[in-house]
Amino acid sequence: MSFKASIVVAMKMLNTLMLLLIFMATVIPVAVADGGKKKVTIYSYHGEPPYYLDDNNWGMTHSWVNAFNQQHDSIELVLIELTRPELNQLILQGQSYLIIWANPLWFHKIAPNILSSDTIFTDADVWVSRYEDRVIYKEPDDLTGLNVGLRYGYYYHGVTELGDAGEFLALYNNSDLKNYTALRRGQIDTFVISRSILLYWFTHRINRSKLYISESVHDAYTRHVLASNDYQHLLPEINHFIEQLKKDKSWQKKLQFWGLNSLFKPFKVDLDKELELKELETVRD
Repeated sequence: MSFKASIVVAMKMLNTLMLLLIFMATVIPVAVADGGKKKVTIYSYHGEPPYYLDDNNWGMTHSWVNAFNQQHDSIELVLIELTRPELNQLILQGQSYLIIWANPLWFHKIAPNILSSDTIFTDADVWVSRYEDRVIYKEPDDLTGLNVGLRYGYYYHGVTELGDAGEFLALYNNSDLKNYTALRRGQIDTFVISRSILLYWFTHRINRSKLYISESVHDAYTRHVLASNDYQHLLPEINHFIEQLKKDKSWQKKLQFWGLNSLFKPFKVDLDKELELKELETVRD
């Protein structure tokens, strides 16, 4: 082979290598932050206080992610907030993910092999009504004949079925605050809400004396960070961080600000009951 021919072959090989590198950079989702940290996206579909606040330095989701990043030199979590239906589509498309404040049972239908961190804290869904027109809730049948506020994109075990069957009028909103407004206006008789959100409301903005909170919860559950299989290697570090955060004085002060100290104390959830509720939330059109 002549020298000129060798040069042509070498140039072709170099062009092929460059095209391969460009292709790899396009299809392989590897991102490195300043200082050599690997960026990993973590999703949240909780857009209500205390999870999200206008001043995100005090929002619970941003505070948790920021605290994690401050304690880790090799990983930087990048928070993306979206709706539950948008998250469902992302999972169905096979994308990689971490999800904060979620329970694996809620995603059982669309991601049966989803992985979970240790428990961050224990929460529950409760029913709220006007104090002067209180709704005594013990089981879903107690909602028969009522106007009931629910969240769009969520499935409520035993309740959604009754609404679909016309046993009560289900009014769907995309926020708890809209359900609360509908309650005050007399448009609905009761609505379901997470206890964590309700405790924040009572701490900062809403007069509890005008509301009746059901003594029986709709369901109790634990909140975690969930992960796709390709992020399994991150769970040990996340679990270690969850444990360390329990001793963090700055975090404890923020819990007090949010009114959530009681939810982060050890509390036993009936796991058998949780296993019965494998489809607490599912895809809704």
